[in-house]
Amino acid sequence: MTTTTKPKGDHNEEQLDLLRASLLLMQEMTESLRNHDLDGLERQVAAGEGLASRMDSLNQRSQNVVDPPAGLNSVDDQSQALPGEKAGGSVEAQLRSELERLGEEIRQVTLRNRILIETGRQFAETLLQAVCPSPTYDPSKPTSSLPVRSTFSLNY
Repeated sequence: MTTTTKPKGDHNEEQLDLLRASLLLMQEMTESLRNHDLDGLERQVAAGEGLASRMDSLNQRSQNVVDPPAGLNSVDDQSQALPGEKAGGSVEAQLRSELERLGEEIRQVTLRNRILIETGRQFAETLLQAVCPSPTYDPSKPTSSLPVRSTFSLNY
């Protein structure tokens, strides 16, 4: 196993790009769920698998990356630091903040999509109950007297 020396910022920026792409894809999935667009949803799931694979690859590469030895930071990194601040600290804090923000947005969109999926599942079960009320036959009840009740709620 070989290790390479690469600035953490490159890894973080690539991770940010992947998270941004994931967030955009998840927002597109939300629209597909709302519009009952199964073809679009299938394309987005396939694209999501590609993004997940890229994220796995990035994570594996980051395990093989070591920080450069102290004192070998580029002059640009040192010139961007504010007086009294460790070189590169401000940039890393911004990246960390952006990662946290994107993570929270992804969590919220995931929750919304989960609710849409659950609502759709409940709706499908209700329709199935209306079309095929029961697998058991009760000759004492005519099929037209079986009640259809709504068991789902719509939450956005």
